[in-house]
Amino acid sequence: MQRKNSIKADIGECYALEVNLEKEKDSVCSGESKSYNAAVKNSGTLSQNATLKLDGPEWAGIENTSFSLKPGEEKGV
Repeated sequence: MQRKNSIKADIGECYALEVNLEKEKDSVCSGESKSYNAAVKNSGTLSQNATLKLDGPEWAGIENTSFSLKPGEEKGV
């Protein structure tokens, strides 16, 4: 005699962020000013806090570096 149990599991991505950048790399000369758009989307199934960091010179910066996103929500930065 054998006993079997079947379990069906629907495994989704609870935490998943997508980042879309207008431009990934660029050069800026002294005295120039440039800005680029980026979008962060929560493609997961749970709300998520995001913090953006920039790897670059001190004078370069990002506005709105910390924010929360609900599932499916997208924020432009």
